[in-house]
Amino acid sequence: MDKTNYTSDDIESRYTSGAGWFIYPPLLLILIKQNKGIGVFAKRQLQPKQTLYETSDEYFSIIYRRYWKEVCGFCYNYDSGLDWKLKENHIGVVFCSEECRSKFMKRIAIAPDLHAFLISVEEFSRKRKQLKTAPDPEDDDIIPDRRIIEESWTDSQNTLLDIVNTLASDKPNKAQRKLLSEVQAAGLRAYDEDSDTDIDSIKNLASYIATNVLSPSTVAHTLTLSTTIEPCTLSRLLDQQINHYLALVSLLPPSLSQYALSAPSIAKILAVDRSNSFGIWSGSSDLKCTHTEERSELLGSMLVPSLSRFNHSCSPTVSKQRSRHTWTFSTTDVVNADQEIFITYLGGDEKTLNVDDRRQRLVNGWGFICGCVKCTNESTQSDID
Repeated sequence: MDKTNYTSDDIESRYTSGAGWFIYPPLLLILIKQNKGIGVFAKRQLQPKQTLYETSDEYFSIIYRRYWKEVCGFCYNYDSGLDWKLKENHIGVVFCSEECRSKFMKRIAIAPDLHAFLISVEEFSRKRKQLKTAPDPEDDDIIPDRRIIEESWTDSQNTLLDIVNTLASDKPNKAQRKLLSEVQAAGLRAYDEDSDTDIDSIKNLASYIATNVLSPSTVAHTLTLSTTIEPCTLSRLLDQQINHYLALVSLLPPSLSQYALSAPSIAKILAVDRSNSFGIWSGSSDLKCTHTEERSELLGSMLVPSLSRFNHSCSPTVSKQRSRHTWTFSTTDVVNADQEIFITYLGGDEKTLNVDDRRQRLVNGWGFICGCVKCTNESTQSDID
């Protein structure tokens, strides 16, 4: 995270020179400085409770399998654990209203054969649900480092290309048909004792492909985001991700095979997803809700590239609020011109946790030791005491 103070002259000169800036009109400016991180800055003084940014952008998202009947697949509406009655069971999605169902189906209809792909993904997921075997505990012996992760994904690229070439073939030969059978069998292995966890992995990776079909620019923006954390912690999970992705590519209709992302790109998105995603919490469906995220149910997650430019502070100057499909960011206090704007990653719990607990949670979830003013002051005071 970049804690450098920038002046308006610095901002203006770097913007006009085209040094890698993004604009959030009309109040915000995103600074991307090589090797110095990314931050969102105020272009002028902002007042408390001022709405800064609102977005319903395209993004990657997943509703966890155990909640899929309770969360609207379009707007993420949730009603105290009640099942929604409007269902598209063949793709594993429910809706809170006919309007949401119509918008969702119209959206995926933009791309020919995307609906067919989602049906295949749901059928594949249900096959995993029926699998009763348990994962091999020996798979947990190795914790792969970044080098192993990158090499594993790179090595899988050749298999990925073979799959895409097979999909493009009018008459796949015996070896090609065997390849598809083998990668799908590998994708149906039990990588977790809870089949829902494996299904969540399948659905999450499927959302990467679907997003690339519907909004390639979202994928392109995501690949520009930085990350400081490994995308997985156990060799079993690395195998899970690679084999699930290869199996999903094998399910693509030939017309969509061009949207299969490269293996290294998937590895990058997985890493970005873990360190930049926002939770879909049961307490955040309604703007009137006062629950913190820690006291709510985590129903799923979403990765919104445009929101991932905001850095964390345990004394945030901006609050984030989700109402259905829309995120709104508003100031909590006065923010001066050229000052960096911060949100909290801790969902309100930064108010009650001590510095050690806050830092530990941020290390576990996002891979960095917080150096915000609040943590620095409390840590210094603790050392004095």
